[in-house]
Amino acid sequence: MKVGERFASEAHAPVLVIPGLGGSQLNATLAKPHTVHVYCTKNQGSHLQWLKISSLVASRDCFFDNIRLVYDDVDNVYYDSPGVTITPVGYGTMDGVNSLDNEFGFRSITTYMAKLTAAFTAAGYPEWFSATMDMIEEMYTEANGTQVHILGHSMGGAMGSYLLANADPAWKAKYVASFIPMGAPLGGAPGVLKALISGASVGMTFFNISLVKPHDFAVAIRNWHAAVADCIVTDASTGVCYGLNNISRLFVDANATSTAQIYSQTLLLDLGTAPPGVPVHCLIGNSVETEVAFSYPSGLGQQPAATTTMDGDGTVPGTSLRVCGQWGARQSAPVELRTFDKAEHGAMPGNPEILDYLLQIVTTS
Repeated sequence: MKVGERFASEAHAPVLVIPGLGGSQLNATLAKPHTVHVYCTKNQGSHLQWLKISSLVASRDCFFDNIRLVYDDVDNVYYDSPGVTITPVGYGTMDGVNSLDNEFGFRSITTYMAKLTAAFTAAGYPEWFSATMDMIEEMYTEANGTQVHILGHSMGGAMGSYLLANADPAWKAKYVASFIPMGAPLGGAPGVLKALISGASVGMTFFNISLVKPHDFAVAIRNWHAAVADCIVTDASTGVCYGLNNISRLFVDANATSTAQIYSQTLLLDLGTAPPGVPVHCLIGNSVETEVAFSYPSGLGQQPAATTTMDGDGTVPGTSLRVCGQWGARQSAPVELRTFDKAEHGAMPGNPEILDYLLQIVTTS
């Protein structure tokens, strides 16, 4: 009997999905006191802001001014850009994560969780779940007391581990069947430092590298680091080597001083170090060349002339991905580490081998 056929004849364990960085559609409502250009819209009702590729082509400065976060370094609080209210699309459903831009011509290149959703739906899930701790309790109740699997891709895996590591053991024992981190950068991803310094594509090949600059998205990628090289970033023009012991100086030298403050705050967060205390199925990719160190011959802010690579999933190095495997020695609940050859980071939610394995996990719960 195929996995999908088995699902159709059995009750389904609930699954909570936590998407990775940039993996959720966002709506914006505008009532701005001023704009960066006269042609930017000041007032507009709720509309798709992330991701709408046509707005990047037509008015990228307007886009980034709307989607940026403002950091209050006194109260350590983040705010939307003045006059902007950002809300997630379809919170509690898969509507906002299947594809990030549904406009004709862009849907296929912004597909994210669509294949994963289709695989689970075909296996008997009735369009997933209809509505992270209240939601889990609600899912548990609606499934007649069936425990919930928590699936986190990329940064969603890191955030899921943080939630579980800090949750009450009795609560986890009652509500959580397992935790499934998929490509989680639990030990960090050095490539994000290059994003802070040189701009980023946010893992999307259709983005021009110059579109996203360090200060704008620093708050979203501030806490990824990995001890995979003594010098993660080298500035040949000054001879300075930046490693984990002086990353804050890197942010200052790269004219991202607020990021240095934010980074010092997030060091207090235990992302990935503490075991979650529930059964774990850790899914990682390997055999994909992954950048871990960068050399800048002409100063920070340019593109690096040389990079150092190691094995990983193309975004997260293997040493970081395998952190979850170390939980097995630190908790009584079982921990399984499953490696998928040539599984690239951003493509994991659509990888057929991974989808089949995920269905097996929730089938046998």
